Amino acid sequence: MKPLQGSGGQGVFLVNEKNEANLNSMIEANLRDGYIIVQEYLPEAAQGDIRLFMINGEIFEPDGKLAAMHRFNDTGDARNNVSAGGKIKKAKLTDEIRELASWVRPKLVQDGVFICGLDIAGKKLMETNIFSPGGLTDINNMMEYNFAAPLCEAIERKVEYRRVYGPGRLSNKLLNTL
Repeated sequence: MKPLQGSGGQGVFLVNEKNEANLNSMIEANLRDGYIIVQEYLPEAAQGDIRLFMINGEIFEPDGKLAAMHRFNDTGDARNNVSAGGKIKKAKLTDEIRELASWVRPKLVQDGVFICGLDIAGKKLMETNIFSPGGLTDINNMMEYNFAAPLCEAIERKVEYRRVYGPGRLSNKLLNTL
C-alpha cells in the first residue's frame, strides 16, 4: 500500500499477516494525502527492481548507454528506493523487459508522456513514474555518462518543433512521436 502522490518510497507499507493489526493506521496515514494504491506484492521485488527511463515512449539509450538501474535493498526493507536505503547497480535488460517496454510505448505516446521511469520486477511492470521519475542523477554517476545532455536535446527539439509550427498546432501526443 502506498500513497498515490509522493516519491522515494515514502508512505509505502508491505501489508502481511504480521502487521495486519495495524492496517487501519496504515490506511489512515496514507489517506491524509489523498488517494492510496493497493497492489499485489511481487515476490521478485525482494531481488530488486529495474528503474528504466523512457523518452518519447522509447527506451532511453543514447550512444548505447542505457538509462536504467537495478535497485535493491539488502537491509530487509521491502522498498528498493535509493532514498529509502536502496542500493544500485547496472541494470541488465532482458528480452522480456524490452518487450514489456514496447507494450507500454503506445499508451505513453497516446497520453503524451515525454519522460517516465518504469519500475519492473521480474517480468512485470509495477508502476509508471510520470511526475517524479527520479534516479537519473544516480544513473549518471554510475554509468559515468551525462544523460542530461541528450535529454535536453530531446526537449530542445520539441521546443523547436513548436516554434516552427506555431503555438497550438502540434499536440503533446503528436510531439511525443517526433
